[in-house]
Amino acid sequence: MTWETVPFNRAFVDVTRQSPKVKQREFASAGRFPVVDQGVDDVAGFWDDPADVTRVARPLVLFGDHTRRVKYATSDFVMGADGVKALAPCPQLEPRFAFWWLSALSIPSAGYSRHFKFLQDRHVPIPQLAEQRRIAAILDEADQLRTRAADRLRRMDEGARAAVAEIVGDAPTSRPLGSLIGEPLRNGISPSKSGSIVADVLTLSAITRGDFDARARKTDTFASLHAPDKVVRKGLHLICRGNGNPELVGTMAVVTSDLDGVAFPDTMIAMRPSSEISSSALDAAWRSRFVRDQIGRGARTTNGTYKINQQLLAAIQVPVGSPAQQEQIGAIEELRARLSSDLASAIRSSDALFASLQHRAFRGEL
Repeated sequence: MTWETVPFNRAFVDVTRQSPKVKQREFASAGRFPVVDQGVDDVAGFWDDPADVTRVARPLVLFGDHTRRVKYATSDFVMGADGVKALAPCPQLEPRFAFWWLSALSIPSAGYSRHFKFLQDRHVPIPQLAEQRRIAAILDEADQLRTRAADRLRRMDEGARAAVAEIVGDAPTSRPLGSLIGEPLRNGISPSKSGSIVADVLTLSAITRGDFDARARKTDTFASLHAPDKVVRKGLHLICRGNGNPELVGTMAVVTSDLDGVAFPDTMIAMRPSSEISSSALDAAWRSRFVRDQIGRGARTTNGTYKINQQLLAAIQVPVGSPAQQEQIGAIEELRARLSSDLASAIRSSDALFASLQHRAFRGEL
């Protein structure tokens, strides 16, 4: 099917300059109006002054000039900082169709450079309005399917973690981590600019986003082959040694599979628990407020980076449940892992379906 197309600058009117902007450091945690920026979250903060509000009479499509994120504004908001482009679709464009078209574009990354320039030579398809609405409705429905799957995963995860936290809170005693260690605490390794050994190493996102993510790794050069005690092995507990975000310092994740030839970096500390506490019980206890507060008090900051060391970790008091409590935690975590795997598979399927629909939609094949 062949559709009429028009240049991007005729399909969208850039109304960004009409909107006052608010800097991130000035955002409030509550207020009358949501602040929308180019970040991950739909709402980045709040604002009270109506003089800074962008009024939305007809939906706007927002484009992150640095991040390439696309958002949809149907009600009044305050624009956050620089880098957001507010685009008004022309009358011949159904706004929701315009949003999905822009979301489907493959825009090359230019790092933190601006990306709006890559849109200037694009041509926007403009089928009949009825067809635009039909396509937008199909994509909206497919998007809701994957959103519901993600919500089910989140609710299941929150429920399981709440149940485990209650058991941890009832633990009869606590012990310093140093007395619960089966393999010694040890830092990872750092790449070497002059090194000649090319190998893989984890990145911090492997352990700071919840469960262990084996895909979060990079290739770098090292002075020598990875020593056996620096290689990522199933059952290792990896702890974040330093981060600019104090809430991420000290976070722990348990490695779920052997990764031959992959090391953990110097920004992580590794250990393996002794037989006195199960791996799942230690992981659950480590997420408790009791442990997090100790890490927060002990972390030190230099140049905006918060750090902990092995001595601090060894002294952290860890709630230690009875054998029955540890068994309960293990059963809940095993069930959570199995359900998470099933739901993650459903999410991947719905994501693939959505990507296929999006690809076909703007080729006139739906």
